[in-house]
Amino acid sequence: MKWSRLLVPACVFLAACGEQATRSVEPPSFSHGGGGGSTPAGCAQPDSARKLIDALFRSDSRSSTRSRYDQLVQKSSNQSPAQLQSQAIQLVDFILKKYHAGHLIGGTSIATQNKVIALLNAVLCAVGLPQSFGPGSLSDEHAAAVIYPATQDTNVVTGTKFAGVTIPQGSVTVPTLVQIDRLPGTGPLATLLDQYPLFYEYDATPAQTFTHDVTVGVCLANNATPPDPSRLRVAHNVAAGGIEIAPLAIVGFLDCTNANVAAVPGSVLRDLARGGRRLLRDAFAMLGPQQLYAFAGTGIGGTVRTFSPFGLVDPFAVMTMSAPAVQYANPLIPPAVTITTPLGRPLPDIPVLFTKDRGILTGGNTVTNASGFASATFWSPNDANPSIATATATAPTGVTIGGNPALFFGYQPKP
Repeated sequence: MKWSRLLVPACVFLAACGEQATRSVEPPSFSHGGGGGSTPAGCAQPDSARKLIDALFRSDSRSSTRSRYDQLVQKSSNQSPAQLQSQAIQLVDFILKKYHAGHLIGGTSIATQNKVIALLNAVLCAVGLPQSFGPGSLSDEHAAAVIYPATQDTNVVTGTKFAGVTIPQGSVTVPTLVQIDRLPGTGPLATLLDQYPLFYEYDATPAQTFTHDVTVGVCLANNATPPDPSRLRVAHNVAAGGIEIAPLAIVGFLDCTNANVAAVPGSVLRDLARGGRRLLRDAFAMLGPQQLYAFAGTGIGGTVRTFSPFGLVDPFAVMTMSAPAVQYANPLIPPAVTITTPLGRPLPDIPVLFTKDRGILTGGNTVTNASGFASATFWSPNDANPSIATATATAPTGVTIGGNPALFFGYQPKP
């Protein structure tokens, strides 16, 4: 079922990124082997990128930076696309470190940030990688770091410390740009389970499956009020549809003391492309003021092998009786149940099996409809003896259904 596709299967700190904006990540076409210095469609022209380098880098590193960029644009015939992409990621690493060290012309001003973002995207785009840096992508609500195959266990954490990831040594086979971006809204995950902010997009460039489990951590917003915070788990969208609920893990690198949703713009639509697919996520309305609840300061973590939008879900559902629990009739009202989330969202397509110990019952093998409702079609005690019907729901992997199974008692009419 797509709404619930579930899989159960320290440190460098680089703050990056800011006001959330649309991210353009469709990979441009990439042709290897030419020597003319052309760039893929949609990329900044080489002269524009060179002007950015001249405007950002001081004389001691300007020439070498231009040379490294020119090598990418020229696409030497003795280098494969993968080799050029590795060189591009290493140049991105160099630019980021220069920026965070305050060694670029203009320091860390907004104007400098905008130039750095444009240059980073030009470098990525030149070798066919997604332009993954958006406007404001160098503020405390975002993070970026380059991880190498030999990099020791590394924490990449946003400047706010509301989201982060631990990447064990050897988790990548090529130089990899890891980014974390704050997402707006109250529900970007592809599930009908109740979900709670904060939400972040985790991204790896080039896209890949990590060779070891990485530990993702996300804070629960202080002004979000789940019925039972201890049930919450980290979850993220998966390429085939639905979500993966991650096994619980400790994340000591977060500080959720001041985590809230108020700082996130609520009118952003972001695109995500992986493997030629584009996933559009709506930006929902902001949460209004709610009773404060602080979740254990350190956030909630889970282990995964792939990146996508992440957030917190309540993997719990409630089954309630939608027919009398005890009745005297013949025929009887067929047993029926409704399955919803704790906040009342109906859960369709949940298999429900109705069985009986005696008497007659038909239509017992069914699934919940769009309203979360499922029912047998006919039920009779058939004789003077009572009949007991049982409704048993099959929960998706990782989900618990309260009130399951449910028992119904049917008797002949009283004399």
